[in-house]
Amino acid sequence: MIDRQDRKLVIRLKEDDGVAFEKLFLKYNQKLFNYCYRLLRSKQEAEGIVQATFMKIWELRHELNEEQSFSGLIFKISRNRVFNEFRSRLNQRYYYEYLKEYAETLDNTTEKELDFLEIKAMIDSLLRQLPERRREIFLLSRDQGLSYKEIAKKLEISENTVDTQIRKALTHFREMFRESIKPTVHL
Repeated sequence: MIDRQDRKLVIRLKEDDGVAFEKLFLKYNQKLFNYCYRLLRSKQEAEGIVQATFMKIWELRHELNEEQSFSGLIFKISRNRVFNEFRSRLNQRYYYEYLKEYAETLDNTTEKELDFLEIKAMIDSLLRQLPERRREIFLLSRDQGLSYKEIAKKLEISENTVDTQIRKALTHFREMFRESIKPTVHL
């Protein structure tokens, strides 16, 4: 059921009425925060998602449908952002687990020579070696946790291009890691 007050406020919001936007924000801010906090268990992340949700509403204000539930819309936007946050956390965890496993496979001499900070510095260096666009795509995927589809849309390229660029970045990393751990033979 559509809230009549929300409907009137959405109509005004579509006409760039900042007061209507503020009223909607004040009405739903705390409910949305509580919802996000229950899922994320992080006050800072929940606040960020609420803020991002309302920024998205402002950006889309001219496209809003006053015949649809406003509360349903903002909770859907927030839920999707929470899922993206979970996906980002998962990507980061897999990425660091991969590095940890890789580091553990190195022989003892190499393990003593390289600690985690050195590996991170190496990764940063390898990132700088990537072509700018490939680095941007890789970081959007790994640091921001965006899906291939989201990256493609954001950068106005195909999902296939995103996939290809990420594969090339990972191949580059593997090759450079292999080069850096080859034993040096002294005669």
